[in-house]
Amino acid sequence: MTEVEIVAMPLDTTSKLLLLTPPHRINSESTLVEKYHLHNQCFSPPPNPYKYRPISKRIGEFNEKLESCLGGDAYLLSSESQLLELLDLYYSNENPLPLCSEMFPYLHGLTSIKQRAYYHPDFDVERDFPILSLPNDELVEKFPQYKDLNLPNDAFHLMTVNTLESPSPSLINSVCMDDLLALRPTSCCMTVSDELEHTLYEPFDSVYRLVLEQRDELNNRNYDQQIKLMAPLSHFLLYNDEGNLGINHDAAKLIASLMGSNKHPIYIVDFELDPRIDVQRYMNKNLLFPFCDPANENENVNHKDRLSLMEQTLMWQLNSINCVFSGLYVGNALNYHQLMISPEISPVEFSVLVCCHDRARFPSRKTLEAALLAMTGQTQSSAPVTLEFPDSIARYGNSISEGELLNFLNFLRFLKVALRCKKNVFVYSYDGFAGSTLLLTSYALYTKFNQLEECLLRMFLNVKPKLCLTKEDFLFLRTIDGYIRWFKRYTTKHKDLLFDTPLETIALESSNQKISTSMDWFQNAADINFPSHINGSHFLGSVEQASSLTILSCLNIKKVISIDERPAWYSNLDCIFQHEATEDTTSAVIKPIFTFNDGKSLIYEVPINSDATRSKIFKENTAFPNLTSFVYIYNIRDDGKDSFTQLLQQCPEEIQQKILVDPRNEERVLYHCRVGVSRSATLIIASLMKYFCINFMEAYLYVRVLRFNMIIQPNLRLFYELFMYDQHLNEQKEDFLQRKQCWWTVCDQIQRLNKPYLK
Repeated sequence: MTEVEIVAMPLDTTSKLLLLTPPHRINSESTLVEKYHLHNQCFSPPPNPYKYRPISKRIGEFNEKLESCLGGDAYLLSSESQLLELLDLYYSNENPLPLCSEMFPYLHGLTSIKQRAYYHPDFDVERDFPILSLPNDELVEKFPQYKDLNLPNDAFHLMTVNTLESPSPSLINSVCMDDLLALRPTSCCMTVSDELEHTLYEPFDSVYRLVLEQRDELNNRNYDQQIKLMAPLSHFLLYNDEGNLGINHDAAKLIASLMGSNKHPIYIVDFELDPRIDVQRYMNKNLLFPFCDPANENENVNHKDRLSLMEQTLMWQLNSINCVFSGLYVGNALNYHQLMISPEISPVEFSVLVCCHDRARFPSRKTLEAALLAMTGQTQSSAPVTLEFPDSIARYGNSISEGELLNFLNFLRFLKVALRCKKNVFVYSYDGFAGSTLLLTSYALYTKFNQLEECLLRMFLNVKPKLCLTKEDFLFLRTIDGYIRWFKRYTTKHKDLLFDTPLETIALESSNQKISTSMDWFQNAADINFPSHINGSHFLGSVEQASSLTILSCLNIKKVISIDERPAWYSNLDCIFQHEATEDTTSAVIKPIFTFNDGKSLIYEVPINSDATRSKIFKENTAFPNLTSFVYIYNIRDDGKDSFTQLLQQCPEEIQQKILVDPRNEERVLYHCRVGVSRSATLIIASLMKYFCINFMEAYLYVRVLRFNMIIQPNLRLFYELFMYDQHLNEQKEDFLQRKQCWWTVCDQIQRLNKPYLK
């Protein structure tokens, strides 16, 4: 079999790229982000003589120095020093985040009786789940205890509100009034005076009032509701960038009237903010965003979209231009833009440019014949040939015509002719990988391989950027691989295209040449892609991928970490976990190495230290995976109830190292849960935070971009635990760092990231 030639060549040798193999760790001066030659900003608060006073007492002392207004509901901040003191109080690590057990289940949203019942401490999922099928009224009548609601204990949450919304508010973590307000159902057609404006809106506590008519679905990912859920628990800081003090006072009156009995102080900035004032470290303009080059940032980008900018920039950096086959390069839309503006930075001169996108069709016969003439110098034009190619066969619906099939096959022949003539080809799509996967896989199958499965296996292992092949595209290529093999027979010494081809003859011949495969991964075509390579030794995947002997062998996985889902091959190992053992058990019993969640969640380690054991597990495969360890975390559901807190913050280091594996270890580790987007993703994110000293948002985005064929999204509770783990890691450092993120604004931006993918 011909080797796939891989030539990794960046667009610009001085460009800022992330190294997938990190250097020596581990201190606050060396982070994963710095591998981009960027800087992750960390504030250091000034020394405070009141550091060890309880935060509530310090807030009370601070309030006593301020002038009150609105009948004592609000305080005026009349100087820069007062504003700075308030912000220092809130963002300092001396104001710790409330414990996860205090904030949940409240943050899940509990207006539905079924949501309240499910998250009630007395509700047992295995025992009580059937009662959730009862009508809401009957559920309340039979189980009145589920109506109970405990609000989180008082803590110092400071919600910064820009009372005149602008795309780039001055202060970090600003929300606007519309984020807080919810119109009453009947208020859309009402007109009221300023004094009664509050009657148009729902009071803040309505966000947790029981509504028996509420929809029945359980929801543990309500990122869009976090601002409103935090409003009843928060203090408020009101300002605007236009110096309109009257608007600040009007907003304070409205907020005070909507607070109801849960009164928290409202702080009104009663002076015009000056960009040069002492609160610069809390200014949006001075907050550096990881992965984004400040010199290239657009000042007009809405601050609520900065996370999207970070994700897009990181995606382009990780999928920058590379030479995949000799003369054939693949890249992204940014690379194309750079090449058009500055051709001198191109690694080679390109004669053919191919754009892969969702509105393209296969180039027609006329287009290909004209491109062939231009590419072979039979026209006077010296400009590169430009062509389009669809990003997926799904754009064609259920089938394609014979004419379209010939266009597709001749396009592959055109590329081969171009490369044989020493013409360099640049294939690009918006993201640099998913959009060009169909083209790259098709070309590899046409020129390098005789079998689709072998082609994909080699491509997944070797090609950078990685591939993301859809099920529809896989089935299409499997259907037409006979046509591709037939086209291979014709040498490209003659540069003509082959449109007069007997497709019926090819189809008949292909039906008699079916090639079987012993690979277990591509059999049912439910999922085609391999686990995501996150960093160093870390891979993230699904239980189906962990069950595949093909994947384990090809990736040389040494250790599998399974979160509440066991791979199919485990049943071949003759042992029983302790929680499954009975008096009649005769097989070896595996005892847990650590328990958490009050003993309900257990961690087991099963050493696989001999070929005899491996052959017993993988008995249907002669070339079995070289697995050495299996770690199983039992009873940790993706339900928003189960927790990783004790594992992350209270676990002995020698045990935690078995779960949060150092990515620099040589032995490759596959993390998986059911799908690979929540529980297993949480552990990989925590591992990156621990070993690379990056905050949880940087680690989250990094894993999100690399888990490219899935949208990773830990449930809300696990996400909050990562937020808290960030604080826990900072507390281990010699110098305390100030927080720069707020829970509710982070969740709002996560919702904006996910919105395009929500149906």
